[in-house]
Amino acid sequence: TNDTSKFMQLVWDGAAGKIWIDNLYFYNEPGDAPTAASAAPTVAAADVVSIYSDAFTDITATWNPDWGQGGSMVEEEIAGNNVRKYSNLEFSGIDLGIDVTNRVVLSEVSTVTFDYWTSNATTVGIKLVNYGAGGAWEQATNVEAVISRDAVTGSWQTVTVGLSGLDNITADGKIGQLVLTMDGDGSQVVYIDNIFFY
Repeated sequence: TNDTSKFMQLVWDGAAGKIWIDNLYFYNEPGDAPTAASAAPTVAAADVVSIYSDAFTDITATWNPDWGQGGSMVEEEIAGNNVRKYSNLEFSGIDLGIDVTNRVVLSEVSTVTFDYWTSNATTVGIKLVNYGAGGAWEQATNVEAVISRDAVTGSWQTVTVGLSGLDNITADGKIGQLVLTMDGDGSQVVYIDNIFFY
């Protein structure tokens, strides 16, 4: 019988003449969903303000609030680990609530990080909305810092950014909202995990 799981030969078949061959190889197309969990964070829990991670206790947040975005968001379990899956989405908010005590105090953290997995997005990013020292929503005075990266497809990636190098982020501020962003052809799917400050 023929074993179609592997083969031993390739044969060029065509009319008589010369041909030149280059870049002959086999590869895996990335699937449309991860099969493994993202790597577990190694930061000490005492140093973390977690927005979303199974490794830490998350602060209270409203996910995907009605800010006019399209697409969808669901929580899924992959290899025993909870992740957020975004489909056909350009942006989605994470609102830390109306309680001004439920803010990320920028004088207490120096770094923000998140993990993502995608098969078809072209860019992924996160926008930090700084409410200022008072920590209350004031549209006229809120400022934003945008972190965006060209997407790497087919494997979990970690984006880690020091806050001191970001525009509009100062030690007397407080983060009250985060906005996840992603670009593609309109069919992009992005999995998100381990969003936290430390």
